[in-house]
Amino acid sequence: MKITSPFKNLFLTLISIILAVVAVELCLRTGLIKTALSKRLMVENSSTPSHKLLILGDSFIYKSGELDQLLLPKLNSLNFQTLNLALEGLGPMEYLTELKAFGLHYKPDMILLGYYVGNDLTNVGYKMNWNQGWRGMLRPFVRGMYLYHLVRDFQNRIAEHSFDFEHFEQIGIDPEVIKLAKKRKLNFYFLSLAETHPDFLIDNLLMEGSSNEQAWLKVKAILKQIKTLSDAINSKLVLVIFPESLQIDPSHREYYQKFGFHVKDELLSSSKPQTLMMESCKELQISCLDLLPFFRLHSEELFQKGDPHFNLNGNQLSATLIAEFLSKEMMNMK
Repeated sequence: MKITSPFKNLFLTLISIILAVVAVELCLRTGLIKTALSKRLMVENSSTPSHKLLILGDSFIYKSGELDQLLLPKLNSLNFQTLNLALEGLGPMEYLTELKAFGLHYKPDMILLGYYVGNDLTNVGYKMNWNQGWRGMLRPFVRGMYLYHLVRDFQNRIAEHSFDFEHFEQIGIDPEVIKLAKKRKLNFYFLSLAETHPDFLIDNLLMEGSSNEQAWLKVKAILKQIKTLSDAINSKLVLVIFPESLQIDPSHREYYQKFGFHVKDELLSSSKPQTLMMESCKELQISCLDLLPFFRLHSEELFQKGDPHFNLNGNQLSATLIAEFLSKEMMNMK
């Protein structure tokens, strides 16, 4: 059957687009075009690697971050070859997708999953249908494309430079907070998060209400999927629970309130997320390290001023505890 001219032109256009995408993807994968993803997928070797470790998580343990750099020499001394797929802004759904897209091909002996109680519940709860239907099925394939990550990095840079600080000045947010956020000395995304979800901290740390209960069930289901995939490749899954700063440092209360978040007294003593996660790990036979009790024993400042992330002291303590934890788990594998 002869193809008419309009359809022929459309067909040729589609073929040209597909070929262009394939060509760019090949350039990205072969390293002809360097990207943040290609750097993240670089494997760190010890002098005599005997075990392969995969790290999944968010900004607390992302590649080239302070904790990663402090932990790496300790992992080398344990003869781990390490692939760190952790990245700022990820949550449980993305941990699962990253494992499918990149981690399974690595065939690690051990998978270290970082879970941050400060936002991982709402990362699921605020987008419950994110991995449902055909989009959920395609997401690991799409995230496995280097071109996707290049486009996402570009979009994030545009969003960062076009952030509407004027709006938050007009609704009465503390001018000092706006000033520091503009200088990137505070997390400026907290401004929009506090506006849309003022109970963000309450949701994550107290986990009250049916919507948070549903989100927790979803988190548990994702954790079970990660465990099933780990078992399928004979990889030992271990988990580290990172605490939220409010659970340890009451001074961060004022920091959050300046953004517009609601803060209750109960948040300062809450350990509900850790308790539920430890119970789930026991149920799924996952070895788990909870950093909260260790952090509460220390009197020195462990968090950055005006930021929920660890400072050097907090990262050093975490690196030591995680390395000791992995060493014991590695001994149990023998």
